[in-house]
Amino acid sequence: MGKKTQDLGIGEHTSSYIRRPMLVEVVDIIYRFFTPMLGTVPRDRKIYERFVEKYKPKEITEDESVTVPELSEKEKAAIKKELGDAVAKEVEEAGWTGFRKDEKGLFLYDYVVRGFLKEAGNNLKEQLGVVRLKDKITKHVFVYPRRIYLGTMDDQGGFIHKKKPDDMLERPLRAETAKGPRVALARSDVVFPGTVFKCTLLRLLGPKVSMSVLDSIQDYAMVQGFGQWRSGGYGRAEVISFVVRPKPYMMKIKDGLPVLYEKPAA
Repeated sequence: MGKKTQDLGIGEHTSSYIRRPMLVEVVDIIYRFFTPMLGTVPRDRKIYERFVEKYKPKEITEDESVTVPELSEKEKAAIKKELGDAVAKEVEEAGWTGFRKDEKGLFLYDYVVRGFLKEAGNNLKEQLGVVRLKDKITKHVFVYPRRIYLGTMDDQGGFIHKKKPDDMLERPLRAETAKGPRVALARSDVVFPGTVFKCTLLRLLGPKVSMSVLDSIQDYAMVQGFGQWRSGGYGRAEVISFVVRPKPYMMKIKDGLPVLYEKPAA
């Protein structure tokens, strides 16, 4: 058999066999927050070098389950007494998380949504009757684009990029340590309810993660959403649009980015 050159949108491909490209099913999805979302990115890039690893009690966990929502003047005074004025000032300036930002506005990286999908799959696997659902989502469901922008929707359904946070939330972190009770100050930028973000989910064709399952796990965002302090009710969202494109797609790389295109007719 002679070699065949196939134009599959991925550049010249010469072989003695018929290449079967990877096919994906595509979902366009829009999430809308109904509780405020807190930023997760340290505004001070050296916070871990200068403060966190040195002073943060190891008992404090990521979900901040031992935090309280408001910071009174009395609590501020307690922080200064506990840590000392110099350290308290350093924490106030350094322990501040926000959002990633570029010339378009605030954004989340794709792994934030992937992390949510895997967490949802892990916690709903028994209810949905799918074993090892988290692992299957990891290997069969992907999120695009790389940068997912935060914004609002206008009356015509257009997307308006959010250029800056809406507010800031300040709260103390408390924990019992070997040296006794410790208190540290945390501060996070906030985006208000009504903020939306849009992304695209790619599901590998096959039975591992059905479209029904992928749709069902989106409900988990209503109880355990995105960002910091999720156990405190922050970052909860609803899916306001879940649109499955009618045909499977193939992928290629253009200008260093993945591009979707329809499978050519046989």
